[in-house]
Amino acid sequence: MGAIGDQLHQDAARIDRFLKQAVRPLGQLAVREFVGSFKRQGWVNERGVFLPWKPRRGQGRNRSGVSGRLPFASDAPESRAVLVKSGRLRRSIRVTSTTDTSATIGTDVPYAQLHNQGGTISGSVNVRAHRRRRFESDEVSAPGSSRAKHVRVHIGDSNVKAHTRTVNTTIPQRQFMGFSKALSDDAARYLNNGVRRLFSDR
Repeated sequence: MGAIGDQLHQDAARIDRFLKQAVRPLGQLAVREFVGSFKRQGWVNERGVFLPWKPRRGQGRNRSGVSGRLPFASDAPESRAVLVKSGRLRRSIRVTSTTDTSATIGTDVPYAQLHNQGGTISGSVNVRAHRRRRFESDEVSAPGSSRAKHVRVHIGDSNVKAHTRTVNTTIPQRQFMGFSKALSDDAARYLNNGVRRLFSDR
């Protein structure tokens, strides 16, 4: 084959081995990018445009409708980040399988696809009888204080009878997985640097 032909064959074999070894690290890059969406609270699309997630209804407002820090613990869910409650969805994103040429990223959370793509939930839900506790917020700020202080006061309970509730809810798309320019750039950088290291002795 000749010296040049032999060298090209060896170089091609080295690159092929590197690409096979790169599959899982590239998959981990994808996992890092997808999980990063929860911190950024939005998605970087294929054009590199950041698309912020739609806030939950009433997010960042207290019960009086005033924006700002929520006055008591029962309002805390409104102040937390979107798609973050127990952290299950974020933690579930992982490399589920690999081949010599590809990595599959997935999640086993049933509602993941609905949030990632958006959609509608419709149907009937049976609600069991239960007791509902009622609270009000009382301000207990010191005279002249610059920051309002509130306490939660239990004002009574009420009984809720068992009933059937019709559900028809539209979930907005809050994408956290898919094709992203940021991921594409990271992958290209990883591959380019890897190939350069292969031939750094030249």
